[in-house]
Amino acid sequence: MLLFERRLRCAAWVLVAIALAALAARGKGAVERDRDAVVRPGPGLHALRVARELGRRVPRAGPGERDRVLCAAVDAFRAAWELLPDDAALRAESAFRAGELLRTAREHTTARLEFERAHRAGRTAFRPRAALELGHLHRRTQRWEPALDWYEAVVRDRLATRKQRDTAELWRARVHAEAGRTIEAVRIWSVLLRETPYPTLRADARRLIAAWSADDVPRAARDGVSETSVRHPSQRSYRHESHAVEASETRASIVVRPPRERR
Repeated sequence: MLLFERRLRCAAWVLVAIALAALAARGKGAVERDRDAVVRPGPGLHALRVARELGRRVPRAGPGERDRVLCAAVDAFRAAWELLPDDAALRAESAFRAGELLRTAREHTTARLEFERAHRAGRTAFRPRAALELGHLHRRTQRWEPALDWYEAVVRDRLATRKQRDTAELWRARVHAEAGRTIEAVRIWSVLLRETPYPTLRADARRLIAAWSADDVPRAARDGVSETSVRHPSQRSYRHESHAVEASETRASIVVRPPRERR
């Protein structure tokens, strides 16, 4: 009887060992499957990688190829937007980069739609950047009130950096000046001149105050400061990680369909 109990106890331990080994093997397989899922990106990440590469090729493309590469990059960024419904940051990047490319091609209407999508994507670093771009697009077409709304959105956005907020203030004052409210514009520039820690923005504010305060050159500020000169460095060029490609402002005669919203 004692021998039987010992054998029974031994068999129980063997069964426990087999069960533990099976669980360990199953856990290892799950880890390997998880690792494969990380190493092998889904279609959304693949589309985004393709779009980034195409976006970097646009400035290097020849005159006959540039439009085709630009359209392909925009389509790839839009595909990434559709295929990444649960990643707000990557969706915002996809829409913002598409907007940048369309803006360089002077496709301002479709660029505005992409920047609006980037702004709506959620709490990401692209939200204040998209609002700043929207302010610029509305200002270029002399739509003063929407431009003011977007610049003010940057100033209020807690995700915006100090430099982005000060840049938005500089351009908000410029809109006031263009709309005939010179006193308000000079007041904003004067505050910026005293408070901003950025030498470039202080110099721009000083130059704009001098230009718009002169009676004989009321529009001289148009040539006194360039939009590119006051942008944050990350907004002057197409960037991803260590790659930076200068965004060309060359006019391109391309036709790009507006983005299709998900239903």
